[in-house]
This record gives sequence, C-alpha cells and structure tokens, in this order.
Amino acid sequence: QVPTVTLAELEKELCVGEQGMPPCRPHSREDFDNRVASFRMAINWLDKPADLSPLRCAQFGWFLDGPERLRCAVCAVTMRAPVAETMRAMPAVFTKWLADGHRPLCAWKDNPSPASFCSVLLPGPNGAPPSVAMGVSQLREALRTRFDSLLRLHALPALAQTLDDAMAQCAAVAGKQDADDLRA
Repeated sequence: QVPTVTLAELEKELCVGEQGMPPCRPHSREDFDNRVASFRMAINWLDKPADLSPLRCAQFGWFLDGPERLRCAVCAVTMRAPVAETMRAMPAVFTKWLADGHRPLCAWKDNPSPASFCSVLLPGPNGAPPSVAMGVSQLREALRTRFDSLLRLHALPALAQTLDDAMAQCAAVAGKQDADDLRA
C-alpha cells in the first residue's frame, strides 16, 4: 500500500530540510566516504548480502545509526535491516529497498551517488574474484575508449594550463603520443 502524505506533512518536511539539515550531495566523494565510515563498527552491520554492503547503503544516502539500523541525514528516516531469512530469500530487492526507504520528497530517493563510488576492484571474468591487475587492464581499456571518443569531437572547451601534466599522463595511459589532440 502506498503511504499517503498530507500537504501539511510535506510542507513541514520541506521546512525541516531548509533549517540546517545536511544537504544531499550524491556526487561528493567526501560525503560518500563519511557515510561509509559510519559502518566502521562492523559488529553493528553483520552478515549482509552484497546489495546491502556499506558501500551500497552509502550510495543511497544511508548512515549506520546503530546495530542493524540505517538513517538518512536528509529526511531523518530510520530503517531496520531485514531479518536474515528475508535477505537470503530475496537479495535482488535491496537496491529498491534502499531507494524507496526515504520520505517522498527526500533528494536521495531518486538521486543516488554514482555506482563507480562503490567499485573497489573490478570483477574478474566469469565471476572470478577480482584482481588488481585485471582491474587495471579493464580500467585502462575504459580510459582508452573514452580518450578515443573525445578525439572524435570537433572541439573541447579550453582547459586550464595546470592540467597539462594530468592530460599528458592520461594520454600516456591511453597509449597516445601526447594530449595536444585534445585541445581545440
């Protein structure tokens, strides 16, 4: 059943958000790392499937607020972790659970952090455990593909001269001679 919310409740929720509640900044790596750091007491978040890992919870704006309890700092909702039997029976529903747990007007509801924030190592082929070497080669190939797509553009905005070293390193990793081709 869809929860009903009155206009007065929505207005109150909006006002609370404007009076000092922390902002929803899904693209802030620092904010993401702070949310992940709240899970450092591992005894408070034990035996969870990968879809409820600290990284996935933080991606959707959740902090660990106590044993088996998540909290959103923006909409102030708290949720208890599902029981273990439910987690094993339906692991695919947790991403939806993490998104739908927020209040109707919470900015986190449809605006999670990028999935790349959750990537520590890239997975190996056929479900093999990830390896650093394999992750580096896949990352290098993704960078090469991105670099090649940029070269097809007619022009790019002017870049600060302070980025020259970074651009040269990027070009070298992508197997290119130099970064001059990127400048319009």
